[in-house]
Amino acid sequence: FIVFCSDVAEEKVLELAERLMRRVVDNVPYVNSHPVSLSIGISFGPKDANSYELLYTKADMALLAAKRAGGNKLVTFSDEAVKDVSIGYTMVTMNKFDDEEYNLDDLVSKISKIIES
Repeated sequence: FIVFCSDVAEEKVLELAERLMRRVVDNVPYVNSHPVSLSIGISFGPKDANSYELLYTKADMALLAAKRAGGNKLVTFSDEAVKDVSIGYTMVTMNKFDDEEYNLDDLVSKISKIIES
């Protein structure tokens, strides 16, 4: 799945991604007796790109780098991070969010349903 965020500080995105990874892995440890891992790739606009398409591509490259690093990893896009990466998501779109405006438990629940389907 993909999450596009606008008007959110990089530190807040990284904090949310790390919390999300811990929550998913802690709350959905196995599906059909297989361990669940979560890999996250992140790119930031306008630093990494100015269009959704290019941000998506760079985040996808960072995601592949996270998977190749063994899973349960978070990788932010950089030329160094994706140097060995060559090029069905569900899209979730959010505008501004913080703990009061966005419920992380709802996102974990949505992810769990996607994983189980």
